[in-house]
Amino acid sequence: MSSDIKVLEKISTKMAYEVFEDPVPYFDSRHYPYTKLSVFSPKPSPTDYREIELENAFLKISFIPDLGARIFSAVDKVSGRHIFNHIDLIRPALIAARGAWIAVGLEFNLCPFPSHTVDNFSPVDYIIEKGEDGRVSVILGSLNLINGIEYAVIVKIRPYSSMIETEIRTLNTSLTPERYYFWSNAALPTTYGLKIFYPGSLTNIGRFPINEEGVDLRWYRNYIRPTSLFILDSEEDFFAAYNYEYDLGLVHVADHNIVPGKKFWTWGVSEDGLFWRDVLSDKGIPYIEIQSGRFLTQGIVELANPLSFESWTEYWYPVR
Repeated sequence: MSSDIKVLEKISTKMAYEVFEDPVPYFDSRHYPYTKLSVFSPKPSPTDYREIELENAFLKISFIPDLGARIFSAVDKVSGRHIFNHIDLIRPALIAARGAWIAVGLEFNLCPFPSHTVDNFSPVDYIIEKGEDGRVSVILGSLNLINGIEYAVIVKIRPYSSMIETEIRTLNTSLTPERYYFWSNAALPTTYGLKIFYPGSLTNIGRFPINEEGVDLRWYRNYIRPTSLFILDSEEDFFAAYNYEYDLGLVHVADHNIVPGKKFWTWGVSEDGLFWRDVLSDKGIPYIEIQSGRFLTQGIVELANPLSFESWTEYWYPVR
């Protein structure tokens, strides 16, 4: 078994709906000076994207920086399954602040307001670095033109490890305090066999894991309506989701004093909720999101001091 990590840069062709950028700026919008990305072609067509692949003995992960700062896909080579929600057809929906958004991979969001980030469907900068210890990093980043905060996400994998390490750095390039928040959003394909493991007993919607009505909120199948659940009292450094039908799960680890946010999101299992599985997936499979946040909930937006720099590290790894 080789200790080397394979690195491949290529142009990949995917079927995609073309997104047309609105040439007219929205001066009164919260996302100004960014434009709208809200008009799509009626049919998909072959589209070329820059793609980077990293592969070790246990993982094969890919990035498409033309589609924002995210891990586009990650395959657990032991089980042969995709760890994150995966799509072959690029078909955005009108969900993000600027419009276009796709439910895929592990998405990194820096924003001055609660939302998917403004460049989640736009090209971001990237470089590839190789460490002396054999690790390989893909660094994704951009300057947010709304608040002047620059971010870089350093995604690292190491030989003989299933762990995906994400080091996040932010720099306020402005001479004034600026609003910001940061959340990492992992989309996971789901079935009724999915269970979440979130340490804590209090959430924004009541008690956890058994709520006041006696419903076990650890199971995806028990969420009828769209729900955002935030753990408010966790003193642990982890959370996880495990699908017993897939025999595969995902664990997140980070210092809860620095990254206190633990969120679970679902559209719900009602007919209205399942409507979104066909909108956001070409496979007709529902998905959920497990998210980590720099702050406790997505209702919290903090100020970054002038020229201030922050850095922290998070870990994501599959369990079988």
